[in-house]
Amino acid sequence: MYAISGLECAYGETPVAILGMGLTALDVLFRLSSSSDTRKIYLISRRGLFPQPHRFNPKPPVAAGFPPFLENVPSTVGAYFRALRLEIRKNAAQGGDWRDIINVLRTYTPEIWRRFPLEERQRFLSRVVAYWDIHRHRLAPAAHLRLSSMLESGQVEAIAGYIQGYEVNGENVSIEIRERHTGRIRELDVGRVINCTGPNCDIARITVPLIVQLREEGYLQQDPAKLGFEVNDDYQVINCQGRPAENLFYIGPMLKARYWEAIAVPELRVHARRLAEILKKAEIPENQKILSFSRE
Repeated sequence: MYAISGLECAYGETPVAILGMGLTALDVLFRLSSSSDTRKIYLISRRGLFPQPHRFNPKPPVAAGFPPFLENVPSTVGAYFRALRLEIRKNAAQGGDWRDIINVLRTYTPEIWRRFPLEERQRFLSRVVAYWDIHRHRLAPAAHLRLSSMLESGQVEAIAGYIQGYEVNGENVSIEIRERHTGRIRELDVGRVINCTGPNCDIARITVPLIVQLREEGYLQQDPAKLGFEVNDDYQVINCQGRPAENLFYIGPMLKARYWEAIAVPELRVHARRLAEILKKAEIPENQKILSFSRE
């Protein structure tokens, strides 16, 4: 989450540092640069990876069942990605595009995610997720051209590195960064730092009052990978005793724990429709239904 209301005008030409290089960070970048064509903006992330662009004329994926190239593949991150790279190379040799293969996976990502044991899920999160995200969550072509132009002009600078510390000096912030590829320590002086590294899914650290209350009363159980809540097939929240909490349901980004693909509107629309059908079939009285939609 981020809040930049009034920031564009309040700090004029003061340099700004944005933490992250994903779609949220680029949304903030474009908003800031819309009010100032000269303000220096630093984009900082550990790996320095930007989202890949969409094509100008994308083709919708053809529904053809679970991808054959992933059938009978061992349920490990390494085996799946070797199979994926091989399929992309085969498709490219026939004049295809890597995006076609990634798009085909979208419908079946929840099934693939469920096949991974916890150890493989954690391996994916620690080693692969950054590379997966930039290919799965892509940037509109016009936005990609705008970003490229800003990088070439020098108005925007991308830094791959790790923040070692910071110090507030009056109205400015001094940030110490260790560059990823050189190990060199670099210091930036900026007017503001905007955190666009993504939502916190560790329910032990979330401070939203509703989540805090449900957590303290034992209604929520964190998944082992700390991606969200534990839910069953009917979207019932699993409580701290490992049982479905009566009449408490959830759909939203925290479903990543179970389905992984649970952020974009198309997937949330599917989950919302399924939950509506479940509630209708169960004939739960209106005053007993508790449905939580969360943006955290």
